[in-house]
Amino acid sequence: MLKYFCVLALVFSPVSAIAALKIATWNLEHLAEQNEEGCKPRTENDYLTLKRYAESLNADIVSFQEVENRRAAERVFDPEIYNIEISTRPPRQAQVECWHRPGHYLLHHRTGFAIKKHVPYKRLDDYEKLGVAGTRWGVEIVVYPDTNPIHFLSVHLKSGCFKGPLTRSENACQILSTQLPILEEWIDNRAEEGKQFAILGDFNRRLNIAGDEFWLEIDDSHPNLSADLEKAGAGKTSSADGEYCVKEEWAEFIDHIVTSREVDLMVRETTFQVHLYKEPKDQLPSDHCPISVELGIQ
Repeated sequence: MLKYFCVLALVFSPVSAIAALKIATWNLEHLAEQNEEGCKPRTENDYLTLKRYAESLNADIVSFQEVENRRAAERVFDPEIYNIEISTRPPRQAQVECWHRPGHYLLHHRTGFAIKKHVPYKRLDDYEKLGVAGTRWGVEIVVYPDTNPIHFLSVHLKSGCFKGPLTRSENACQILSTQLPILEEWIDNRAEEGKQFAILGDFNRRLNIAGDEFWLEIDDSHPNLSADLEKAGAGKTSSADGEYCVKEEWAEFIDHIVTSREVDLMVRETTFQVHLYKEPKDQLPSDHCPISVELGIQ
């Protein structure tokens, strides 16, 4: 009789279950491979703290920024649990001293992904074109390439033009305004190809401000409704229970999870999170908090 009911359960069960895929983005602020190096020198305990936060985040896919190299990423994301895909952007040619830390030098900033080993994916060519004037390249992967392919792009755009007109004369705004059509080209190409996609990372832009020029340009539903974009953190601020991530004046996100219409339909409502640190403001592990959301994958 037990065998009979087991057979019935198999016959009438769904063909495929809906699983949760937790995706996140996290700028790790000058993450160096070695202790006491770079513009945010860290001790062994500092790395262990970051690793504990990564374990607590427990995301299936993390888009990361400001990481020197693969070994640096593996100090935060356990290589027994995560695969690391990191930008192939070439190293800088000249040393640049950290403006706030004399005697320390800026290390290479790379974008990338930490992907749990149970998640099937394929690495595509880096989106080198985003590297305007020596800025960071994008890293692209396809998750579930053989069943339900979703393209993910990890980005870190030019800092310093957080809001207001992109036509301002500041160098940061000029570079960001050059990156804008390059990013839009990637979006339009994926939409034309009928691909599902998400862009995760440090946009260095407060896209949630009403009428933001950058957002209006990329969220134009062109060439089709796949380019009708959504932000997982729309309408939210970088706070939880009245506590802001890093600084109150940074209440508007510059880190974002931006999705195509198809991926937005997978977003599980109420799962968007800002993962705050417990340390005092002057001892924060990074100047960015992770943000995450869950997708329901068929």
